[in-house]
Amino acid sequence: MPKAPTPPASASPKGTTASKTSSDAGPKAAARNTDSASSRAPSGDDGDLALKQAAETGAMAAAMPFNANKPGEHGFEAGVDPQPGITIEAPSRLPPASTLSERQTNDKVGTQAPEGRNATIAPLDRVRVDSSGQMLTTNQGVRIADNQNSLKAGPRGPVLLEDFILREKITHFDHERIPERIVHARGSAAHGFFECYDAITDL
Repeated sequence: MPKAPTPPASASPKGTTASKTSSDAGPKAAARNTDSASSRAPSGDDGDLALKQAAETGAMAAAMPFNANKPGEHGFEAGVDPQPGITIEAPSRLPPASTLSERQTNDKVGTQAPEGRNATIAPLDRVRVDSSGQMLTTNQGVRIADNQNSLKAGPRGPVLLEDFILREKITHFDHERIPERIVHARGSAAHGFFECYDAITDL
């Protein structure tokens, strides 16, 4: 006896949670784009920091629909006695942040930037380095015991790629296909000089 056909599943009525979730997924995903996002981010963040940043950035842009500071850019009086312009206060630190990774803190990157302070315009003493008496290290900060010899299989065996210091050095080598070329991007005579053995007066 043939089986009775299975009735088709009833479609979710319009406006239910399932259809609403699928319809919201597209705009929210588009709002996370950093280079092609919509000019109007959907409201609500649902704990999504990228979406929250887009929404708050949009709210700040909407709070200044036109440049009210434009009149202060022209005229003699504005030139000799410029006045502070109108600004919009950010609802959080997300909109003015260049990237969401600024929230990450560890021993290398430190903590978040002090609010309202630009440390890049301070004197350079904070980044000056005295390398006297310091150990040679790799790019990862691993101390180097010998930077003249590579790890080999035996006293005179082949070099092993397990030598991570050598692998790091290779990335710094000049990978030009013809390194003996004399006319070079780094300047004339970077690897030698031209020497003419015959007269070229006919040129």
